[in-house]
Amino acid sequence: MKHIEVRHHFVRGKVLSEEIELVNIRTNDQVADIFTKVLVKPKFQQFRDALGVLDRKHALRGSVKN
Repeated sequence: MKHIEVRHHFVRGKVLSEEIELVNIRTNDQVADIFTKVLVKPKFQQFRDALGVLDRKHALRGSVKN
């Protein structure tokens, strides 16, 4: 429990000194969900695009020859 208290006070201090700003994110816009939840394809694609990750099948230009 002590490590939680230390983190809480650290973040609280940063907020009070205006070094960081905490901003509410709506559940539908929580990009981190791509790493923690199963998502429907459109939501997955939206978050993937927000992160700047390319679809593998579209990542290469031209063709690959053996």
